[in-house]
Amino acid sequence: MKKLSAFICLVSLLLVSAPAFARGGGYYPRGGGGYYHYPPPRYYSHHGHHDGDIIAGVAFGLLTGAIIGQAFAPPPAPVYTPRYYYAPPVVVEQQRICVEERVVSGEWQQNPYDGTRYWVSFPYPMKRRYEVPCY
Repeated sequence: MKKLSAFICLVSLLLVSAPAFARGGGYYPRGGGGYYHYPPPRYYSHHGHHDGDIIAGVAFGLLTGAIIGQAFAPPPAPVYTPRYYYAPPVVVEQQRICVEERVVSGEWQQNPYDGTRYWVSFPYPMKRRYEVPCY
């Protein structure tokens, strides 16, 4: 529809403007009684009388080019909008940790300098918590 309306506008502009350009701008109209003396006097110059025709031609050319360019332009590219897909929520159960208190009389320790392990006895028994499998 857009191309058809642009084509109709272009053809109508050509039909309307063609007779004005074919006349030559009205400098020597048919039917006598011209606008200028022929030959013009020496002090009278024709420069500047074609300015309106030049401006009209430039405006008509720009308008025609814009219409033709709009009529044959490709449609605009679709804008890419990324879609975000969120993973469904996963319910993770907290692991059950079962501990057991034990009475111990010593423990293994490690020397921080050379990494050797040795047994250290406590002077009296102590309670320590240990993780055990849950049943």
